[in-house]
Parts: sequence; C-alpha cells; structure tokens
Amino acid sequence: MPLGFLTMILGLPGTPGRVPPGTAAVLARFHLPEELRTEVTA
Repeated sequence: MPLGFLTMILGLPGTPGRVPPGTAAVLARFHLPEELRTEVTA
C-alpha cells in the first residue's frame, strides 16, 4: 500500500498536461443528474 501512494505522488506532476481534451465533459456526463447534463455538456 505505501508503494502505491508513493507511485501516485511521484506520477502526478507529470500528468496534468496529458489529459485529453473533452475529459471534463465525459466526467460531467457520468456524475451529473440527467437534468443538468444537457446544460453543462452542450
């Protein structure tokens, strides 16, 4: 378990620029209620 945390902490600084475009819309589609999805993802 501690090795997993260490790997996560060391790997985080290298990933922010590698998030594909459109990821926020996909996450919103998964987590928002259906009534709000069309307003946010449109």
